[in-house]
Amino acid sequence: MNPISAQLARTTLRITVVHKGDTRQRTFYKTTVILGRCVEGSEPPDLDLSPDQNVSRRQARVEIERDKCWIQDLGSRFGTKVDGGSVPEGIRVQIDASTQIEVGDTFLKIEGPLENASGFAELSAETSQGTTFEIRASAPRSNRAGAVLTSEPPAASTAEALFGRVESIDQLLQAVVVRAVQGIHNAQRGTLLLRNPATQGVLLAAFVSPGEPSVSETLVRRALKEKEAFVWQNRHGSKPSQSIQRHRIRSGMYAPLIYNGTPFGVLSVDNPDCDAAFSQADLEQLVSVADQAAAAVKWGIDREIEGSALVDRTRSTAASLAPDRQRTLRRDCLRALILLADTPRLGA
Repeated sequence: MNPISAQLARTTLRITVVHKGDTRQRTFYKTTVILGRCVEGSEPPDLDLSPDQNVSRRQARVEIERDKCWIQDLGSRFGTKVDGGSVPEGIRVQIDASTQIEVGDTFLKIEGPLENASGFAELSAETSQGTTFEIRASAPRSNRAGAVLTSEPPAASTAEALFGRVESIDQLLQAVVVRAVQGIHNAQRGTLLLRNPATQGVLLAAFVSPGEPSVSETLVRRALKEKEAFVWQNRHGSKPSQSIQRHRIRSGMYAPLIYNGTPFGVLSVDNPDCDAAFSQADLEQLVSVADQAAAAVKWGIDREIEGSALVDRTRSTAASLAPDRQRTLRRDCLRALILLADTPRLGA
């Protein structure tokens, strides 16, 4: 069995494709995306622009570097146009969301990087899905997470025992998702999401998936609102939300991360192949991991802020730092503040 690894949802690219009146959108959680057309016997591109026959097998490369987005033509047959002008082969051109990009008969809008002050990308809002079959936790959620870790020494040892040795909050977020996917039967993919009190949005922090992260914004919001875990199964044939259809989520479990009665995140796992992949016992196991993760993540965020004194350092020394370091420091500070907002400090 191959080891499971989690990925952070950073350096996000969102590409809107318009071809002969049809519009579609893809989001990528990596720094480089190859545009092109699938041809039998060749390596497929990251974004397949079929059926446009005027797009080459390897048309162009889009990449993020130092918080800027660039496009480069890869020797395509009919070239790549940016704001009406042809891009010379091998030359990178900086682009943004307002740039008009044309490849073959296809028009592209490329947005990236999409991360906000938290360092993570925010999910797009969706309309609710129809009636579905569900399994709920056998008992109402208690504030178990508040009792798991109450002071720094036990927090450090408990977090390490549960999720392994981690050097940063980012590593801890990844470790939580890995533990959920590894430990729950039939869980093939997983995500960890954090609430953004500043916008009331939902931030995708870490995920386990061979492709795009699979998550329903609608179901995540429900878990946060109700403060309850549940299994979602579309066994009645109702029309689900767009994200559920796009990611082929046939059965999923969602458990909120709660600390001192305040939900600040959601842990989810899903299965794209089975309508009834998860049982009541599986749900209770996910709740257990979520409760343990809630206290560990809260402790990790508190430690990151207090150990680095991000707020004071940002106010007093940012002006004397190099521009790249200033951006990094401001982002780290704002990210930590967002994750802590409206949530009681550990031990309070």
